[in-house]
Amino acid sequence: MSYTYRNLPCTAGVWFVSGSDRVNGGSGILEWCTSEEDANKTMAAMNRDYRFVNLAVGKWEEESE
Repeated sequence: MSYTYRNLPCTAGVWFVSGSDRVNGGSGILEWCTSEEDANKTMAAMNRDYRFVNLAVGKWEEESE
């Protein structure tokens, strides 16, 4: 199964899936997600595609001054 990026905007939420895409290149935040549950489901789908490595779910925390 080949994963297709959803390309949600960063305004979709504060949750994300990060990692590396060995085929299309790129690393860091790969997908923005609408909730923690969405992020976990998205990471599970991405884990089924061999091209993704070092996947993790995270929550964007803006630095406070």
